[in-house]
Amino acid sequence: MGLRKTMKVSETELEYVYFQADEGGYVGYFKDFPQHLTQGETIEELEEMLLDMFECLLEVKVEPVSEEESVMIDEAVMMCEKDPSSYSDWEDVRKEMGL
Repeated sequence: MGLRKTMKVSETELEYVYFQADEGGYVGYFKDFPQHLTQGETIEELEEMLLDMFECLLEVKVEPVSEEESVMIDEAVMMCEKDPSSYSDWEDVRKEMGL
């Protein structure tokens, strides 16, 4: 599965997951908001994009996913990493996982 790091935003520590994209750069998402992805050419740029995305999520009052949904999404990511050719996009993964 992707690598995990935490970042501090105001008084909150947020865990995020990131992995290197096939086409270069990095893709990441917050563990509590895995349905929202962002990307950057470097880890530093990815973290800036994650901060921007988090501010937007707060502004529009997006609710975090439940722990059960988070576990399901982690499993879906692991499935894709094991055999990426089996899934053409996230819709295939969502169907497989019943999301």
